[in-house]
Amino acid sequence: MSRNALALQAHDVTFAYKPKNPVLRGISLEVAHGDVLCVLGPSGCGKSTLLKLIAGLLSPSSGHISIDGKNQAGVPTFERDIGFVFQRNALFPHLSVYDNIAFPFRHGQRTDGRIGVSNWQSAVEGMLRLVQMEAFRDRSIVTLSGGQQQRVALARALVYRPSLLLLDEPLAALDNALRRELLDLFIDLHSEFGNTFMFVTHDEREAARIATHVAIIGQDHTIVQTGKADHIYSAPATPEVALLLDEWNLFDGQVSDTHNQDVSVEMPWGQKVDLHVKHPTLHPGSAVRLGIRVSNIHLTSTREQSEHDAVTIKLRISRVRKEARNTVLVCDVVGASGIAMRVRVEKSDPCLAGQTLVGVVDHDSIKMFS
Repeated sequence: MSRNALALQAHDVTFAYKPKNPVLRGISLEVAHGDVLCVLGPSGCGKSTLLKLIAGLLSPSSGHISIDGKNQAGVPTFERDIGFVFQRNALFPHLSVYDNIAFPFRHGQRTDGRIGVSNWQSAVEGMLRLVQMEAFRDRSIVTLSGGQQQRVALARALVYRPSLLLLDEPLAALDNALRRELLDLFIDLHSEFGNTFMFVTHDEREAARIATHVAIIGQDHTIVQTGKADHIYSAPATPEVALLLDEWNLFDGQVSDTHNQDVSVEMPWGQKVDLHVKHPTLHPGSAVRLGIRVSNIHLTSTREQSEHDAVTIKLRISRVRKEARNTVLVCDVVGASGIAMRVRVEKSDPCLAGQTLVGVVDHDSIKMFS
């Protein structure tokens, strides 16, 4: 089956239940075949609404959506080349596991050229094996755990090999162990079938594990930034994006001098730092917003000599927060009232509240937001 280079294209899509209160504004996206696009954003920004528009459960107020190069205006949901996994799985409680997965074929919705009428049974059997639910094939849905139900929902969505799989926070209702287990399953199934995944989540850690690309929708219901996942995480476009990723310390500075593409900035703790940035509108006295990634601050004892020409920050640990693999230190910046920094360290590092250390940061690790 010949396919367009793009699995999905949304052009200037706006949606509003009420004319003056848009849920989405001017959304434009392009997703190539085989990509895993994670959509992140604060609650209420319109992430789930975007999936419903792509699925045909809602119609855009303006703009258009194409799947495999075909405009989807007026195309009903069951005729779109998509699968959909909801946060709450929307399975049929009166049907068995097997019958839930087979439902699209038995009701005549999915008999296209990729999986015809003659071999859909083998497709169902194959999905049961892949999601490790063979032993539960005759069980009622209501007898399954939440994780098992999501496995069935995923199998039903993928069984007819859709071009595009939409996942609307499918792990949100599960505990951490099940979330990790099912995320591994998503990755395995993507590798197996090569479908395009569009994954809505609140959890930036889920996105970091599965995404090839990320789209971030902001509080104003527009797309704030899109791009490859590693670029988004290393170079957020705005403070809003940095805060959403929960990996950055944000603070204010003031420009003290400019020269070509170098800007000298006075940090809130008094140190002047030269940053290599192109920003023609800045001038001495300009206020700027700056960021340092949590993992880019390296700690040393105050008795040790810090690196030459590095940015140094005197820190006093106020709180030690243990995580699964690391420890995050919440520190007050000495000499800068009201400024706090988070620092990620190895779990084995002996750090105590009240301890004073020096944080060392390379100049290139400081991000200036426009």
